[in-house]
Amino acid sequence: MADEFSDHAELHDYAESRGLEYVWEGTTAFGKYNAELSPEQFQILAVHTVNGVKMVLLYPKRLRKKSR
Repeated sequence: MADEFSDHAELHDYAESRGLEYVWEGTTAFGKYNAELSPEQFQILAVHTVNGVKMVLLYPKRLRKKSR
């Protein structure tokens, strides 16, 4: 399991290879999933971007379909 990502591409590849979706900190979706999912259902990890370190919430794609 990754602790942080060096860039967006590394995050994207990690998520795709594991069937995960991700949302960025500061978005409505981040707050929604953080509030609605149990801690076992998601991870919050750091991503290094050109604007500094940002947090992302990763969760299984199957949960996205159920929460709509």
